[in-house]
Amino acid sequence: MRPHRGAGQDRSRAPRGPEGHTGGLGLAQVYGFARQSGGAARIASAPGAGTTVTLLLPRSAVEPQVPPPAPSEASRFEDGNQKQLRMLLVEDDDDVAALTAEMLRHLGHDVSRADSGAAALKALISGMAVDVVLTDVILPGGQDGVDVALRPRAERPSMPVLLYSGYGGAPARVTAAGCTCCGSRSRWTS
Repeated sequence: MRPHRGAGQDRSRAPRGPEGHTGGLGLAQVYGFARQSGGAARIASAPGAGTTVTLLLPRSAVEPQVPPPAPSEASRFEDGNQKQLRMLLVEDDDDVAALTAEMLRHLGHDVSRADSGAAALKALISGMAVDVVLTDVILPGGQDGVDVALRPRAERPSMPVLLYSGYGGAPARVTAAGCTCCGSRSRWTS
């Protein structure tokens, strides 16, 4: 970047997505969320100091409900209401993967990670024991999340795959591959 615009991003933080498109959630979506919520977004940036984005959201008119205390980790699985799942997380962004895996482990699940479509397919085809796959749609290396969902179907037709993305163009790729959304559930049509 030009010196008067700051240091910019290094390659590991550069937006990823199809050529000509940025990856992830952008400032337009942050602004849209703030406006949709009846608030505002403010951005302040200075060379050498970075950028600060402040979301101003209205206070809720509803008094918050205090949830009952959470059951102990051991009791969460004793009554049979919750099953520990073996999950394969396919995510190329280290920060997103770390946060997602931490949340899933906190819920009691066993999480393995693949950082590319090729690595995920290799693990699945080699017989990795998995109950569900969670995969980003946009992945580097020529094989994306849709490939991860479709290729192992012959060997494991009942294995659920959850596709997700922060990139707005991803749903068209998912639909083009034969996935239709039905309310809160999706199913493969092919």
